[in-house]
Parts: sequence; C-alpha cells; structure tokens
Amino acid sequence: MRPDDPRLVKMLLPHAALLTKEPQIKAVRKALRKYEKELEQEGRESEADESLVPSDWPFWEYTRGKKALLVGGDRRARVVDRLRDTFEFSDVDWESGWNIRKLETLATKVNNGQVDIVLFLARFMSHTTCDFLVRACKAQGVPFLTIERGYGVSRIKYTIEQYFRSHVTE
Repeated sequence: MRPDDPRLVKMLLPHAALLTKEPQIKAVRKALRKYEKELEQEGRESEADESLVPSDWPFWEYTRGKKALLVGGDRRARVVDRLRDTFEFSDVDWESGWNIRKLETLATKVNNGQVDIVLFLARFMSHTTCDFLVRACKAQGVPFLTIERGYGVSRIKYTIEQYFRSHVTE
C-alpha cells in the first residue's frame, strides 16, 4: 500500500499526533499534512459561499423541508448547520461511509421513507461500499447526487441544480 493511499490517510488522520517520532513513516505524515490542508481549504471555501442561494432559487422544492443525508468524509457540525440553514433542510445527517452496518441502517431509513435526498461526497468515500444505499434510493425514488469535490454550499448548490435540471426535464 502506498503511503498516500486515501484509505490509509483517512484511517490514520485521527491518530496523526502519535506518528511524529517514526522516521520510517515520513511519507505517511506528509500525506496526512497534505490531506489536512485540503480539508482546511475546502472548509474555507464552504464558509465563503454561504450567501450563494437566492430567495428565488428555482430548486427550493427539492431542499426546503427535506431530510438530507450526506455520505462520505468526517462529520463537521458547523458544515451540517450551514447546509441545513442555507438549503432549509429539515434535517441533515452525515455518515462517513466507512461503516457498513451504519450504511445498512441508512439504507433501511431510505426504504422507510425517512430520507428525502442523499448527497454522496465522492472524494471522501468508497463508491463500492454504498452500492446498496444507491439501490435503496433507486427503489424508493429518492434522489441521490454525487458531489465530485468538496462540500461547500456553492458545490452542493451547483450539483443540485445540475441533477434536477437533467432529471426533471426527462
């Protein structure tokens, strides 16, 4: 496994402080620092774009009062609050996407009508682990969108617009 393998980096990130004295894993520490900088940059971008959703946005019907589920990455309370407030979701749940049992529980929630929209943060997750969640979305007609990069308001807004423009007109 390469020292910058995303799975290794994500797994070790919570333990980065413990890895400071080992010269053999210098490349892993470098990959961890790079990943942390990317997360910080994406966080700054998401804070800078809070006011990008106008009151006459034509896609409110897909977000306002809806229960959203984010899958991928690490839950960030400030981001959850910002997304809930900006898009007027009734609730936002965020799961990392690495725990299969939790994903199975989320698929059950989708099947039971407890989720209205699913947002996959592609950069921060393994696509294969979410196959059954996608199947549940398809079976229940729940929109599932793939956010290719980041999790800021502007990126999510753009993805929502692209998804519903193409799916509503079909």
